Amino acid sequence: MMPKKMKRMVYTKMIYLGPAFKPLNDVSTDEVSSQIQNGNLQVEDTSVQLYDGDEVRRLFSFQQHGFEYWQLNNTVSEVLHQLAAVPTERANRIRLRQSIIPLLTEWGHQLNLKFNLVVPLDTVYRDTNHKQHPNAFGPVCFAHVDFPSTNFTETLLHFKDTWKVNIELALDLQPHTLTDEQYASVQVEKVVNIWMPLTSCPTKNTLAVMDYSSIGQFDQELQPYTAVRRTGNHFTALGVYFRDYHQWISQSDMKLGDAVVFDTLHTPHSAVTIDRPDARQDHRQSVEVRVLFLNVSPAVCR
Repeated sequence: MMPKKMKRMVYTKMIYLGPAFKPLNDVSTDEVSSQIQNGNLQVEDTSVQLYDGDEVRRLFSFQQHGFEYWQLNNTVSEVLHQLAAVPTERANRIRLRQSIIPLLTEWGHQLNLKFNLVVPLDTVYRDTNHKQHPNAFGPVCFAHVDFPSTNFTETLLHFKDTWKVNIELALDLQPHTLTDEQYASVQVEKVVNIWMPLTSCPTKNTLAVMDYSSIGQFDQELQPYTAVRRTGNHFTALGVYFRDYHQWISQSDMKLGDAVVFDTLHTPHSAVTIDRPDARQDHRQSVEVRVLFLNVSPAVCR
């Protein structure tokens, strides 16, 4: 008999695609209020299932649900402590990217992914208390998938200026060695995000991920939009229409040393504010790293 799931259901407000939305409409994180008013977006009371760490790690798997919750090893946790102390220090971010490569390499082999290179890309630091770190990214309180899975080459080329150098570094190549054609032709086996809180206690603002298996019709419940970031950057992402059968999950006692890894191209996620049982402060600091699993042929390096 399956042990009873130790979950707690809570409700929170989440932002979704609205009735006026049309595919590839602009969605700006800086203009959410106006977009809600014009119907491009809408707010819905959303149920989120909370599990403690032991339960959430046991019950959900990446292959079945599109995400997994982890307890990080001492090496990564120590680097996170250093980053939490000085989040603006570039060297700390580089150390974090390097520290997660062995962890993700082992995990990728366990999943039988066909890859020979793990490449950490963006390292995004977020702080919901903008007065403390005004240059940090804020939370994205909108149900979305970072990029569409179709035509990922377009996404690769869009982020060429920042991603290409990381792939060259992983291949021990000098910057600008790969041609655009070689870069665009790299075989991407999997793209994941690993999201890690930097606070020593659980916070009310956290991350919720959707159980991918609860999506009924992916091409109808998720639609492409043009993401507009504060930097003026535009790229294609996927927004989510509200459905009451979608299953949203979050770890109730998540803190520094914990992590959730999710499928960048398939798993909806959103920042949420919920009254978690162990939460002792409202705002949170977190860091997330996007990672490519590549199957690189020798021809790429010629």
